[in-house]
Amino acid sequence: MKILYTSAITVGVNDESGNGKLDESQYLEKFKQNLINVAQKDDWKYSGQSAQFQGRYRDNESSGGKYAVNAVCTFNDDCYLYSASAQSYSASISGIIKKNYEDSNEQFLIHRHKDKIFALDYDGQDRIATSISCDNSITRDIAVYNLTSNDFSHLTGGDSIDDNPYFSTTQNRILFDSRGIGRDSNMNIVEYSESSILAITENKDIKELAAEPGFDLFSPKDDNSGNLYYMRKPYKKSKSNSGVFRSILDIILLPFWLLYGIVKLLFFAANIAKKSSNKNRQSSSGNNPYVEDQKSERELYIQNQLINIQYEEQRNKRDKYPGFAPKNLELWRISPNGEKKQLAKGILDYDLTQDGFIFTNGRYVFFNDGNTETVVFKDKHIYKIRQKSNTARYKSLDPFDT
Repeated sequence: MKILYTSAITVGVNDESGNGKLDESQYLEKFKQNLINVAQKDDWKYSGQSAQFQGRYRDNESSGGKYAVNAVCTFNDDCYLYSASAQSYSASISGIIKKNYEDSNEQFLIHRHKDKIFALDYDGQDRIATSISCDNSITRDIAVYNLTSNDFSHLTGGDSIDDNPYFSTTQNRILFDSRGIGRDSNMNIVEYSESSILAITENKDIKELAAEPGFDLFSPKDDNSGNLYYMRKPYKKSKSNSGVFRSILDIILLPFWLLYGIVKLLFFAANIAKKSSNKNRQSSSGNNPYVEDQKSERELYIQNQLINIQYEEQRNKRDKYPGFAPKNLELWRISPNGEKKQLAKGILDYDLTQDGFIFTNGRYVFFNDGNTETVVFKDKHIYKIRQKSNTARYKSLDPFDT
């Protein structure tokens, strides 16, 4: 059993025998090198007496940027797909890349400026479903890319975060999860709703499949028997103040904020240009109570939940196979007759196999055949996992023609 997984800015390929490798993203490395080349050409603008007098300086963009491999899935026996994104002080890109297992050659299928491509799924034929955020917005849409016609179309929209698309195994539909965005009168983000499981049906209608008050449901998949799988965690409201209370508080503290602003202006005048640039790039997300950066060795986000890796490792250190996934991240299954069952807890991601399922707690990958649970392999960081399989999903694609 070959398993694909993301680990920071790399993609891992491993199996139950422990034979594996990590593939560096040539896509991200090329972006870094381009930043370095541009910076070297512009060095004269930030050196010399004139630049010093005017306060012109620049940080190293390649080291200060944000880089991430966001998702991975199988394509065929020779290649796999992964999505990646990069953002520097001056530019941002994202793409879907096809990579060869053996020689690690890469082919860019989609390359986008200012957009971010996150989760992805391949139907085994000619369609790739993705979740995409356009123009640095916090919102995400479900979109489908047709490899044959080279068409790219959005199937969802609105002020929400639609993520984790999955081509159904038994029906002509695309599963995904969605959470609404709540804003105040100034269009700042103050809250997210609970996430629920939805499906884009054959006539492009959107149907809710599962929702639970007080819980986030996400990462849906289904099997040949019609069982619906998903991850679940407790819903956590942000600690943002209400709009009325916030307005009263701002009036009371107005003199303090004026004085504070003057002090900041005096001490940090040299940083105004850079901070203004950063603010403009993020203005579309408003006052976001949760900012999902790239995964690091210290923390990551799962459905708006910040996971402190070191803290969770300490909490789980007495486990036989300790990881850094919080115990409240669970895997559930709903049978066709509506029966619910918890299958695992303390997981970051999972995938279905022909005779069971695999899941990871961040350090280990496990296989469960319904009766026994075994360790497949371990690594330092394992975020997203997919089994290497080229089994085609539901055959009819006409409703999703673009």
